Amino acid sequence: MSLATDITTRIKQDFTPIDVQRVTALLIEFRHETHSDDRILRCLLYVARGRFNCLAEAIALARRDFRDLIVAAEYDSDMQRTRDFSQPFNNKAMG
Repeated sequence: MSLATDITTRIKQDFTPIDVQRVTALLIEFRHETHSDDRILRCLLYVARGRFNCLAEAIALARRDFRDLIVAAEYDSDMQRTRDFSQPFNNKAMG
């Protein structure tokens, strides 16, 4: 199971070369176990911001309730949607 091009590009941009393979494998495994779509994977990467520990925490959050992850990634503190991770990272809808 492969990842969308924008997701693999973002992994390479955000994470150290040492972590790229580990992050890729983790996201593929997460997708396989949860049947998550690209939106959830983009939310995970956005929340992690290149930090492996934060990615692990975001995955734990998504396992509890993926909606909490979406809120953390797509909404600001006033609960206004500012990003749309159903769109690829390079899309203007990303905010």
